[in-house]
Amino acid sequence: LGSTLLRGVRVLGMAGRSRSMAGGSPRASFRHRSQCPSPPPAHTLSTSVKGSQAPWLLRGSAGGWNSMQELDGKLAELACARHAMSMNVRINDMLSRDDISFLGTESSHEFRRIAAMTAIKSFEHKHIETLDIMVESIEKALSFQSDADAKPILVKFSWSITRNKVQGMRNEEFAAAMSVEGGKVVEVNELDVSVEEQQMQALRLRLKVPDSVADGKFAWIISFFCTFPSDYAFDILSEKLNI
Repeated sequence: LGSTLLRGVRVLGMAGRSRSMAGGSPRASFRHRSQCPSPPPAHTLSTSVKGSQAPWLLRGSAGGWNSMQELDGKLAELACARHAMSMNVRINDMLSRDDISFLGTESSHEFRRIAAMTAIKSFEHKHIETLDIMVESIEKALSFQSDADAKPILVKFSWSITRNKVQGMRNEEFAAAMSVEGGKVVEVNELDVSVEEQQMQALRLRLKVPDSVADGKFAWIISFFCTFPSDYAFDILSEKLNI
């Protein structure tokens, strides 16, 4: 009689069964199947694809882009342009509605003058809010150039906050940092604060801000450009810079 395979177990035919019974207990042989390799995660790029230009297999086109690196660079450029346009709309809105009248005439003029110096170099903003929690982060680099021949002044600002809305939980955790040309101006979190007054005064001098503009109003102006569009970040930075 022939043999039968069932899930890897080989059952001996009648002739084989009689021989095994004559010699002792019956035997069965097992055939082990090799395990199939598990598929890679469906939405994770392999390392071989990340750095290479893969042949296009989809129906639609890639819009003329040659690589994801090239596209990411353009998206970052567009993010800066969109942020600059959004900030410009907000500045015009404040000026038209006289929202910054509290600055006074000269400081309002200075606000407009510094706006004309400002260029967005990089910008990333994330904001998530649910019924239980609010999370926000900003990474921004901007430059101020007082005139065409002056060297641009690079200012960087970072911000993160997690605010719990559930009763009984710690209310919020935040961190903010601002630097000018790599030199720390302020570092602050919910427990500690460190401010370098000399750096802020040096920035004021390089921007040629007149003495008639109070330090607190200059701090308000710089805080606006660094923290926009976050009201939370603005409240923290403007308070700490107003020394």
